[in-house]
Parts: sequence; C-alpha cells; structure tokens
Amino acid sequence: MSESGPEDQDDFIFRPQQHLDAKWLNPDLQEALHNPDGLNILFNSLLQDREIYFDAGNGLVNSAGVTAKLGDSGKYYCGLRILTCTCCDGLCGPHSGCACPPCAALSTEEELRISIQSKAAAPPPSVQIIDDLKWKLDPGPECLQSLMESLLWEQRNRAITTAVTCPYISQIRRLIILCNRHLVAVIRDQNQNKESKKVKLDKKPSHAISNRALSNVVNTMNKSVDVPMEGQEDNDEHSEDSESSLGLERVGARAALRLALSLVRRAWRCGEDADVCSALLRDALDAVRALPDAALFAGGATHNAPRSQRIWAEVVDSAAKFLHQVVIGEVGCNVPLGDWRTSLCVWVESCARRAELPALLKAADVLVTLPPKKKATAR
Repeated sequence: MSESGPEDQDDFIFRPQQHLDAKWLNPDLQEALHNPDGLNILFNSLLQDREIYFDAGNGLVNSAGVTAKLGDSGKYYCGLRILTCTCCDGLCGPHSGCACPPCAALSTEEELRISIQSKAAAPPPSVQIIDDLKWKLDPGPECLQSLMESLLWEQRNRAITTAVTCPYISQIRRLIILCNRHLVAVIRDQNQNKESKKVKLDKKPSHAISNRALSNVVNTMNKSVDVPMEGQEDNDEHSEDSESSLGLERVGARAALRLALSLVRRAWRCGEDADVCSALLRDALDAVRALPDAALFAGGATHNAPRSQRIWAEVVDSAAKFLHQVVIGEVGCNVPLGDWRTSLCVWVESCARRAELPALLKAADVLVTLPPKKKATAR
C-alpha cells in the first residue's frame, strides 16, 4: 500500500467484526510502529476482511460474517433462510420484512451513525452567501453569521484534507485504527470470559452447593471454641508484624536510595569517582532495558500488589524523579555530558516501561523542548 491511499481523502466506515477478534488479540503493534511495511500489512488485512468500508452501497458485513445489503425498508438484510417466524418464510429480507438478529443490530448501528453524521451538516457554500449579500441593501447579523460559519467550515475542511494527505499523519492515523481494533478485540474477549464464568457458576448443581455448606457447618461444629480465638489472635499478630516489617523495609529502601543519590551528587560536584557514577548509571540503564514491556505499569492495582512490589514501585518513582531533575538541569550541579545522556536514556526507558499516557507525553515533551546542543547529543 502506498503512503497515501483512498482512506486519507475519504471518510470510511470502521466496523470491527466479532468473529475476527481472535486475529487481533495479539497483533504485532511494535512492528507496525517501527516498520511502515508491517503497518501497511496489518492495515491491508482490515481492508481485505472488509472491516473498513469507503462505500456502504455494496453492503456491510454483519456480526455473523455475512454480507447484508440495504433493503427497500431502509433496513439491512442478508437474505439467508435462518428465521423461525412463518410470516417471512424464514427469510431475512431480502428487501423488507423481518431481519435476523445480526442484521437488526447492523441496521441499528447504521441508523445511529447516520444520525450523528446528519447533525454535522455542511452550511451553504460561502460563494453563494456572498452572491446573496451583494443584492441586499442592509444585510443583518444573521447573514454575516452564516457567512462566518461557512468560511470556518471550508477552512476546517481544507486543513483536514491537507493534514490527512501528509504521509506521516497517514501512518499515525492507520496506527490509531489498528490500536482501536486491538482494544475492541481485547474488551470483547474479556467480556466473553466473564460471561462464560458466570454461566458456569449459574449451571453449578444446587446439591453441590448445599453439600459444601453442610460440610462447612459440620467442620465448624467439630472445632472447639478456643481454636478460632487463637487463630484470630495469630492473624492479628501476623498482620501487625507484616505492617511493621513493611515499614522497616520501606525505610531501608528509601535510605539505600538516598545514600546512592547523595553519592552520585557528590561525585558530580567534586569530580571524584566519576567512573563509579558512570558505571552505576550504565547498570541502571541495562536493568531498565531488560524489563519487559509495561513492567512498571501501575494501573489501579497498586494497593493490592504484593509488599515487595509496592516498595519496588516507590523506589522506581523516587529514582525517576531524580533522573528527571538531572535531565532538565535542576539537580544543582554540573553533570558530565556522558552521565547526562545516560540519565536521559534511563528516564525515557522507564517512561516507556510504564506504558502510561501521561508518562509518555511527559517524555515526549522533554525530548522536544531539549536545547539544540543537548538534542544533538541525545541523538
């Protein structure tokens, strides 16, 4: 596929098909991000599978994977004999009448899409409005307002057309479509797994649940009263011990990090042990690069994470803040150029391993706003 294709000039219809979700659960988005050929291959697969349309006149593919065409009633029909009703002889359409569930859902989605597009109706052309204003003695504010809206609309369309025909913007647009397709497949797969687990729980026989409950009651009655009390006390003591040990581990980790950072600052101020400082930064860079993708992603499960993982996350956050100060020149001392470049690499790699949009945008902002000399060094 060339750098600019028809999808760059015309509006298209994006319809992810559920029966193709397995294909998009694990696409190679990294290859698509770094290799234009890989991006074009994945995008071409969307076109071949008819998940992207430029004209709905030849029909759309419903959720069952069958092509449905627009009937006389304004609904979509696939024409298959899959209905159980007798009024339509079991046929879905083909021009009017009853529709199968996939075609009915397709018609509803298309009606919603068309209604949204109709709300953004184009105003009259500015040339026509100007010709009308020539013959009016006193054009009111309504005419001037309509002329302004028409000019803004035309300027917006020209800007969009110019932007989407740019090869770089075209690649970004295709990559966003691929990421959207992957996200749709993952969400559908997760919802399907939740529904299947719920069905399994609902289908579990009632006598199994009652037998389990009865056995729990018998086991509870066989136990003495003192044992639960002792167990509860042991659990309380264990939780208190875990909290105290967590506090000690946190204090130790913070002390070790502060000691290491103070040694680095002193080495930069005094110029002593520069090789040790450089080796420490290189080891940190190798360690961060060895982490898998999204290894530092926190998400919403920070409080439920294991104790060691929470302490590790706090240490990484503190180190990242220090490296950010080094990169932007707020560390308070002259940093050697080699150490500054290594610190920049470590900080950018840590932002990438977080796989969070704020961290990625922050890294991009810092890289864009670097001074020209340091920007040339970073390359």
